Amino acid sequence: VQEVQEAIEEDRILLYYQPILELCTGRVTKYEALVRMLSRQGEIISPGCFLPVIKKTKIYPRLTEVILEKCFAYFQDKDVEFSINLSAADIADSKVTQRILRLLAGSGLAGRVTFEFVESEEFENPEELLRFITEVKRYHAKIAIDDFGSGYSNFAHIFTMGADYIKVDGSLVKEIADNPSVLAVVESIVYLARKLNIKVIAEFVCCETIYHTVKDMGLDEVQ
Repeated sequence: VQEVQEAIEEDRILLYYQPILELCTGRVTKYEALVRMLSRQGEIISPGCFLPVIKKTKIYPRLTEVILEKCFAYFQDKDVEFSINLSAADIADSKVTQRILRLLAGSGLAGRVTFEFVESEEFENPEELLRFITEVKRYHAKIAIDDFGSGYSNFAHIFTMGADYIKVDGSLVKEIADNPSVLAVVESIVYLARKLNIKVIAEFVCCETIYHTVKDMGLDEVQ
């Protein structure tokens, strides 16, 4: 906790930006912001080493604000879309949500940002989440359901969250070329998304075989 607190104070919170490729054009059209921490020794520390702990502390809202501020500043002069991950803890914190709304109102980037929510995460107050989604959509921001298909998916999330994107979880995507059962699951997700006019993104596209498989299935984007 102290290490993260010091990293925030000393501006050692970094953002990496992973490209998302549009399959119909072959162009990178958006990036997902991914947080990292730089140690005083120059080591890059992945979020799995600190986020699970920090989410349970009072530092977490400040970390989210730092990520938001850095991300909006970085894309201010770039003509691409970008996405930011949010959690139930972020939505429950009024200071964080108000900061998001101020950034949407004042940055001119609202139409280019997507907020991602992990499909499996439990929200203690679903009405609070829906209010937030309604508010950000007024600014033409978009919503993505992240890690869809991990565990037991609740398709009701697609309807209640008004999702613009579904991101198929990497645990499915990495087996899609070799496992007919996984292929059938992803095909069902794509079919439903098409009916609802939702775009589908495949995560963990790590080789040409998977790339061509998801392209032939008619997914929209790969990451």
